[in-house]
Amino acid sequence: MIKAINGMSVKNWRDDILYEKIPYDSVGVNIIVMNTKEYEVPDTNAHFHHGVEIIMPVSGSFRIMIEGSVYIIKRSEIAIINHNEIHSTSLLEADEKYRCYIIQLEYDMLQSIYPEIDHIKFRNHISKNHCKLKKLIEYFCNEYITEHRLATMGFVYLLIDELSLYVSDRMINKCSNPTPDFVIAIMHYIDEHYREDIKMTSLAKQFSFSYGYMLRAFKDHTHITIKEYLNNKRLEKATGLLLHSKYTIKEIAIESGFPNTKSFHNTFKQYHGTTPNVFRNKFKNDSQ
Repeated sequence: MIKAINGMSVKNWRDDILYEKIPYDSVGVNIIVMNTKEYEVPDTNAHFHHGVEIIMPVSGSFRIMIEGSVYIIKRSEIAIINHNEIHSTSLLEADEKYRCYIIQLEYDMLQSIYPEIDHIKFRNHISKNHCKLKKLIEYFCNEYITEHRLATMGFVYLLIDELSLYVSDRMINKCSNPTPDFVIAIMHYIDEHYREDIKMTSLAKQFSFSYGYMLRAFKDHTHITIKEYLNNKRLEKATGLLLHSKYTIKEIAIESGFPNTKSFHNTFKQYHGTTPNVFRNKFKNDSQ
């Protein structure tokens, strides 16, 4: 059964289409209060949209991959997806009660009141020292009334003013160039074939690029290597299996596309700072 959230069907979030068109209101804002009791909360394939999206779980936690970087967003932490950033999400615990606030801000509206948006990016993960931002998000999601345009714009000004404290200095003046279509196509190919033995030379042939150019161009536009993006996608799958299945570590390695258990173990520890078994046991203990 397909259910709708603010006029957009959940099925659209799972389609292979990488661009998600958001139905903003007349002001340029979209508010979603998502609750697993009301909606089937899907894992989302890699996609992007024109605008800024703010997600804050009130209960439960989720995993998000943004431009190849992976973040675990826990209760009251905040994820910010910038304009045109490719991202995908998955819940950490399928059976836990999950509720979150989502604020989506139209890019043209942001640009009109905050021209600097063309030259900066906000931090993708805010985990602490954000009490005022948290309260603004909670208030707006609970009190938002679409008819009150002036009140809405006043809130947006307050929100942007607070978000300006969380600009990523590393990304200043580096975000005005959109991600090229061929980079998005490579990401999409990896999303679909990550379980296979993907060779960089074969990938270059697949997209009719020279090996060196493909590697350089991908990193120039995403700030990570193709190998890192592939590992993140495999780890995204593996993390879900660690938490939601009774598969052995060897079975999870195979299902996630790793060539063997040793490769899975080493890659997981490199990215998460712990072993798959320790990670699995920790989340089981925390949920009890």
